[in-house]
Amino acid sequence: MKVQLLSSRFRLLVDRLPAMVGRGSQADIQVQDPEVSRKHCRIEELNGLLLIRDVGSTNGTFVNGHPVVETVLISGDRVSLGQTHFLVLYERDTSRAAESNIGSEEQTSVSSSGSPAMTARVPMPVSPAGDEGKVWFPTLSGGQA
Repeated sequence: MKVQLLSSRFRLLVDRLPAMVGRGSQADIQVQDPEVSRKHCRIEELNGLLLIRDVGSTNGTFVNGHPVVETVLISGDRVSLGQTHFLVLYERDTSRAAESNIGSEEQTSVSSSGSPAMTARVPMPVSPAGDEGKVWFPTLSGGQA
């Protein structure tokens, strides 16, 4: 599954999943935003579906403005991590999704404390500063994806 993450400031093609998103050096997709946790969320593929999971971030993971712990991403969903916002686009592998028990409805959940946690597997492309396998997102301030 090839996934595109798009904003007004970047376009990223992710072709290997899972991928950890965060501002820490161990994240597959590094986001330079002080409101993003070192390990913020994870993007992964499961039976042809794209999932995002908050992994205990401080400020939460939001999909279409709603806090999530884990949810199925639909192509066109808007993800917000701190002040970083991006659109998720991908072509769903319906042959693999049909084999699973997971429906096509978006499934959103929030932890009892109200803070989201998100994790997902996402393959990452080229990295700027020469860090193999790392991708750096510019700091975004508000704005639409």
